[in-house]
Amino acid sequence: MILKLTDNIFQDMKLRAQQQGELIQRPMDLGHQDYLPQQLGTGSVREIKLRHGLCIQIYHGQFWRETHWVRVHESRFPLVSKIYLSGSSRGIVKLTEVIDSS
Repeated sequence: MILKLTDNIFQDMKLRAQQQGELIQRPMDLGHQDYLPQQLGTGSVREIKLRHGLCIQIYHGQFWRETHWVRVHESRFPLVSKIYLSGSSRGIVKLTEVIDSS
């Protein structure tokens, strides 16, 4: 069975895990590291803030079962570029707005 996860459900799970004593976020130089609640799997995402609003997010982890993460973006969202160095993760982004490049 596929787990359907939304941002709100994920935030609730993180809050409950933190209340139960799990380490969920750790500040670091130039950013922070967020840990996946143990109920979902193992791993973390490290966000490194660079200059001019640019940031790098490094994901490393594994969900206990197949997960469909539904992400709802605003009508205008920043340019996102993804590079996968290893692993078998994949993402689907549906662009609903045509960008005029002229």
